[in-house]
Amino acid sequence: MIITGLFRIFISWSIISCLFAGSACAMTYSGQQDDLENASAQINNLNESSDTVKPGIADSWNSYYFQGKPLLKSFSFLSSRGWETRAFSYDKQILRTRKIKLLYFNYLVPGQKNKDETKFEYLLQGYDQKWKVAKKSGLVFYSDIGKGSYTFRLRLKDSNEDAPGYEISQSIKVVIPIWNSSLALVLYFLVFLGGLTFFIQYRTQSLRRANQELKEKELSALEVARQREELSIKNKNITDSIRYAQKIQEAILPSDEYFINLLPESFILFQPKDIVSGDFYWMKQINQLTVITAADCTGHGVPGAFMSMLGMTILNDIVRKKEVTQANHVLEELRKGIKNSLRQTVKEGEAKDGMDIALCVIDHKTQTLQYSGAYNPLYLYRNNELMEIKADKMPIGVYAKDAQSFTNHEVKLKKGDTFYMFSDGFVDQFGGEKGRKFMAKNFKQLLLENYQKPMNEQKELLDKTFTNWIGEREQIDDVIIIGIKM
Repeated sequence: MIITGLFRIFISWSIISCLFAGSACAMTYSGQQDDLENASAQINNLNESSDTVKPGIADSWNSYYFQGKPLLKSFSFLSSRGWETRAFSYDKQILRTRKIKLLYFNYLVPGQKNKDETKFEYLLQGYDQKWKVAKKSGLVFYSDIGKGSYTFRLRLKDSNEDAPGYEISQSIKVVIPIWNSSLALVLYFLVFLGGLTFFIQYRTQSLRRANQELKEKELSALEVARQREELSIKNKNITDSIRYAQKIQEAILPSDEYFINLLPESFILFQPKDIVSGDFYWMKQINQLTVITAADCTGHGVPGAFMSMLGMTILNDIVRKKEVTQANHVLEELRKGIKNSLRQTVKEGEAKDGMDIALCVIDHKTQTLQYSGAYNPLYLYRNNELMEIKADKMPIGVYAKDAQSFTNHEVKLKKGDTFYMFSDGFVDQFGGEKGRKFMAKNFKQLLLENYQKPMNEQKELLDKTFTNWIGEREQIDDVIIIGIKM
């Protein structure tokens, strides 16, 4: 068999009563009760053959063992780190561990003629109180080895202490590592205690900060709630004021009954973007003349509504009091009135508020139509054809070329003629599948396809078309369309 490790010896049978196979974690052995004297003779024969036994440590061991001296092969110990095996050394071995749970020494003693005769004994100095009989070979176990210095001694039985060469010993010293010492444990405890104290203080401070932040958030929430309540009250007051302004605006606008009485074949589609509107319509009867306007003031909502009320007030003064009935003259007077009311000049940086407007004067006696416009054109449909009358490219309000007069257009009306005045709110509205403007071209085509229908049906059709075109989008401007059929 072959024994590997510190020694390499080839033998045909066991030379000891137990065969050991050592490792770092355990020791395995099997019992062989052979005659040690014959085994020794066999090993002596092997030593004589240079082909069988290699020189080196094995030769030294053979010489040592067969001179009648005991052999201490190795020792192993189990600590908190696990098993560890060390070879025999004449130097003191330092074992760094808090406590050795299990310690065993692996030894051999030389062969003897009489198997029952035992000549060797062992002692773990510092642990055993007396010597113990050593078997020919085997393991010596010790448990619970604490801190201190120990020497395992294996010697010839009852030998003289002074007799050299018949005793072999291994000194060990169990040293508690500094990191596993009592001082270290105390330090660990103090560090843990300090860390725990720091953690508690940190958590306490964190909770205090969180509590303070929560209180601040509660105060902020209460302040926000208070401000929201104030805003809600103010918003309600403003909304109520705007609602009241709406009633005033509706009261100033011509009623539907008044409009239908003067022009039975007509309709007004009026859809403000907000509660009040910057678009307005206006109508007055002077003798055989009917003056009608559809206007789009600068802005919408409250600012636009103020402009619309100002425009209607000035128109009443021009047409009713001054009895100006020529279409272009009415616009020129309206422009003067807006400029004077808003104190507008051509100076740079001043507000350019004003309005776009289409104004018509119908002479029921002569069946003629006068039209004058500021940016807003007039569409007249006759015999399935569109007659578009262009507006002047200047507003009602301050303008760099104020010296220019508005153009007065006259048209001889025929039975069935239908004309429309409108603001740009309908044609500029975004909508449809692609979110584009409705555009004037589509508006013209829509009117052309439906102008011969009854006026109330046209109004419903335009209203439905506009609603479907917007879809889920927001209305961007006020809308007004006036349709009149002769």
